[in-house]
Amino acid sequence: MDEKGNKREIAICEECAKKRGVLESGKTLNIEEILKIMLKAKEKEDKELKCPRCLLTFYEFKKYGKFGCPDCFKAFEEKLIPFIKKIQTTIREKEEEVFHKGKKVTVGVKRSLLLSEIKRLKMELEKAIREEDYEQAAKIRDMLKEKEEELKKDEIG
Repeated sequence: MDEKGNKREIAICEECAKKRGVLESGKTLNIEEILKIMLKAKEKEDKELKCPRCLLTFYEFKKYGKFGCPDCFKAFEEKLIPFIKKIQTTIREKEEEVFHKGKKVTVGVKRSLLLSEIKRLKMELEKAIREEDYEQAAKIRDMLKEKEEELKKDEIG
């Protein structure tokens, strides 16, 4: 990390790694040891990143899966956005801010609209019969049958 606390990725050779203390002289590491070192570094980084309001660490957030306060999202935003982008297909970037559109509700919407239309048509049919407008009542009756058949098709399919 640099002075500002930003992560920096560098590629170094074995000799430079020994000079920086990442690798002990004369010792070769296997993949398991390298992964352990990387995980410890990641864990340390996660424990150092804290929410300024509630002092919850990112490590604790990952462990418990819950934020401590409303400011946690902002505090952990840099680490959360890539993760959220992986799991959310409805996220898009716009002017460096992330917006979630939510779930698109389709199940039941068509059915609900049909039921509302059927209810409205039944009321119109009753009104037409009361007013003895039998021609209009016949038209409404036909529309009502169409909507009820459409509803039955949706229930079957």
